[in-house]
Amino acid sequence: MLAFSFASAVREPVGERPELNVTIVLASLPEQSLLVEAGARAGATSWTWREGELAGGDLAVACGLDDVEARVRYVDRAALNRTLTVTPPKGEGGSDVESLGDTILRGEALVGH
Repeated sequence: MLAFSFASAVREPVGERPELNVTIVLASLPEQSLLVEAGARAGATSWTWREGELAGGDLAVACGLDDVEARVRYVDRAALNRTLTVTPPKGEGGSDVESLGDTILRGEALVGH
């Protein structure tokens, strides 16, 4: 299993609940029950929102974690690889997966791959 994650925490506007965004890339996505079970072991609440499909290799969910709203995106390696050829226009961040792909490409360039 490939397990690479990228996380960012945002607290805007001031006084609002903080939010945690995490993207987890796996070689292939497991059944939903395994993701729910792993989240529960980490202290996450039930999913309150979901978008995408496991079968498509890209599923985003929202849940609570230690009084923080967490948005977790599960992506398989094939979905990540598709984004490695996409570069968002300058000044636009693109999606979290595109940003993750860009980070990987820049890291590979730094180490000479």
